[in-house]
Amino acid sequence: MISLVSDMGFSQRLKELRTSFGLSQRELAQAIKLSPGMISMYEAGKKTPTIDVLSRLVDFFDVSADYLLGLTDDPTPKSGELPAFIKERLKKLENIEQKNYPQRLREIAEMLNRIADELEGKEENR
Repeated sequence: MISLVSDMGFSQRLKELRTSFGLSQRELAQAIKLSPGMISMYEAGKKTPTIDVLSRLVDFFDVSADYLLGLTDDPTPKSGELPAFIKERLKKLENIEQKNYPQRLREIAEMLNRIADELEGKEENR
């Protein structure tokens, strides 16, 4: 049976991407704020990345998480994925909502979260 998905798993895909970018493990580690040892362990299949690390790798290489995990051979990020700068801003907004900031800041955070939800809903309907 012919598979549409590569037999390449996360560890192999990570190494392939890193080398195709011409980076050493140390250079990649510095770029995404990890230790070189962690990159080595990921590539050796001895460790599995956290969601946060997976997200940093996806953003750095500009590929979809499915591609990096070996679930598809299409490296193109899905159209429904929010750009990294929006994800970063939303994380900051979540922190604002949890703290005791002035009412106006909470209102702004809520408004931006609604906008992000609307954008996400539009992307899902495509």
